Amino acid sequence: TTTEESKTEEVKTETEKKEGDVEEQKKAQEPSAEPKEWQPTEEWLQGIKTKFPLESCLKVIHSLYPKVEQYSAENGVDEEEPILEFLATHTMVGLLPMPKQIIVKKFQDNKHTHAWFTSHIWGVIFVRTHRNIPFDKSAIKLFTLNTVQEE
Repeated sequence: TTTEESKTEEVKTETEKKEGDVEEQKKAQEPSAEPKEWQPTEEWLQGIKTKFPLESCLKVIHSLYPKVEQYSAENGVDEEEPILEFLATHTMVGLLPMPKQIIVKKFQDNKHTHAWFTSHIWGVIFVRTHRNIPFDKSAIKLFTLNTVQEE
């Protein structure tokens, strides 16, 4: 009987261990009550830098920074208002790249666009010339339809 009791105790302890492992796994899978604070990494920063077109911004900064520094030093200005007024007097013409040209293409008709345009125009004409618009909810009258089954 002692061997049977010891075997039963071993089975119980193994079962308890398995249950404890299952509970730990469930806790690990559950989202914690306190969300983890996101921290940027160097890898993330390098990846995001390649996605932004920063050339124009960097050109403006490299061009205006020395001028703003010189203006601040000469006039003893360290407030925002006078610096913004100073920046408003400067132009970026010739510094920033020219915008891409807008290319105008001539419409080329085909059977699909012709069919769509024709049906659209006739639909507009139909809706505007009817007093009772078919989509007007006050003009819709409901009726019932009875069907008779023949024997």
